[in-house]
Amino acid sequence: MIRSFWLVRRSTVTRLPIKVTGGDQKAYGLYSGGLSGSRLGFKGEEALGNGLKAIFVYEFGNLDPSTQNNNIGQSRNSYVGLSGGFGTIIADRLNSPDYTFAEAYNPIPDATFSSQQNISGNNSMTIIADNADRLNNTVAYISPNFSGFTGKIAYAFGEQTTGSNVPGAFDSAQGVLGLGLDYANGPLAVGLAYHNISNTGGTPNTVGARDFDQWELAIGGSYDFKIVKLFASWQNLNQDNFRTTLNATNGQVLTALANGGSVDGNLWNIAGRIPVGANGAINLAYSQYYNNISGPNNDQRVSNYGIDYEYSFSKRTTAYVGLNYMDNGNNTSYGYGATTANVKPTDDNSAYLLGAGIRHTF
Repeated sequence: MIRSFWLVRRSTVTRLPIKVTGGDQKAYGLYSGGLSGSRLGFKGEEALGNGLKAIFVYEFGNLDPSTQNNNIGQSRNSYVGLSGGFGTIIADRLNSPDYTFAEAYNPIPDATFSSQQNISGNNSMTIIADNADRLNNTVAYISPNFSGFTGKIAYAFGEQTTGSNVPGAFDSAQGVLGLGLDYANGPLAVGLAYHNISNTGGTPNTVGARDFDQWELAIGGSYDFKIVKLFASWQNLNQDNFRTTLNATNGQVLTALANGGSVDGNLWNIAGRIPVGANGAINLAYSQYYNNISGPNNDQRVSNYGIDYEYSFSKRTTAYVGLNYMDNGNNTSYGYGATTANVKPTDDNSAYLLGAGIRHTF
């Protein structure tokens, strides 16, 4: 039985002036994704007896206001499972435990103005409230709540054929492991997340092929003082033996090393949510990322600042306005992705994004 049906639809008018060497780039337009992704979804459950339930979720999007067709065929969460006193087991396409971590310890986790999101979207980090942390072919377990503690584990299969005697097969198949542990008690919440992608994309059966492995660890927390809710998190990124380039989720090429190498990066985020009256709130965030990349003069550093104001006319309708500022250091050209005009500055230059919009859900 379908127990609920929902739509999240939002439009954002965005201005994107980008300062680059030799002049400025500017982009104006109506974009999708100001506070959260557009989606249309269904979910339901069936009581099986003795506290056991069958559950399902199917949601899809994106409802794009551009001249292109709406990407209704794009699946977001899409899974079935069982839930009971033992916890919850689900399988198919779903958010990893690290996705829920990113949502818990950031007041605007998947908003256009999120400082953490805008940096992570440029450096291939996957502990992020974005499509990069939504896994295919996945089995996951979520524990019951034990005195405030909740654990999560998920594994995504690469579903690639391996074997030295099979034409077109892989030497090693891709695998993704996600782990999460959270504790919540009153105004305090803390969490730990781990994400490992082994043999990214599968390792080909060719001479000289290298494995591309990525590990991430994150620690976060929040505390609600009522007059302000504070958030903080730290993420570590390790990548080994990448062959040619590191590509961001929005397609930007970040780094090129000829014969493989490694990256060790750290991302810090501090943020706050300040209630304004009964229906409004201001969100402030600052993030800094720096890394060590093998090879001379490759290290990167970037800072990002985000702020927005949200006003809820009702439980379903929210208006917002916000600003994000990207400050690049040497060897760093982080910018804004395809959903916001796909423009970025050159090394050691800055960019900012200004937008306003409305979100409606039902």
